[in-house]
Amino acid sequence: MIVTVLLLSVIGSVTNVLSAIVWLRPHIVANNSSAVYLAAIAINDIIYLSMHVPLIFLDCASYTTVLWTCIIVLFVDYSAVCFEGLLVLAFSIERLYSICRPLKVSFLLSFFSARQHICYSALYAIARPSGCLAVRPSVCHTGGSVKDG
Repeated sequence: MIVTVLLLSVIGSVTNVLSAIVWLRPHIVANNSSAVYLAAIAINDIIYLSMHVPLIFLDCASYTTVLWTCIIVLFVDYSAVCFEGLLVLAFSIERLYSICRPLKVSFLLSFFSARQHICYSALYAIARPSGCLAVRPSVCHTGGSVKDG
């Protein structure tokens, strides 16, 4: 099973790198604000995969693992998951707005507004799990789930 996860993580990382390269080309980004969202999703997936693979090998239930290592890996993992959902939501709202209001798209949906939405989403995604891990550090000693009782 670990070999399958590693193989899928490598394939996912390579395809996300290629996707980010395609979506971040200057002539594509200049004409399409959706390209910014798609590039951000690809980069976020790369970050998630790079933190999720060590989480498989990191035994957070044992007390021999350094607590800070576990907290950092879980923090980045949780942030990437939260950020992914916010990016998909922002991208979907942008697409819906461009369908419902096609004449106002160029004014409201631009490269700069997409960058702002991504920055605000990233700030929220970073703030959310940090509060969770600060309130419940026992998550790091149970392999990512809180023990009941």
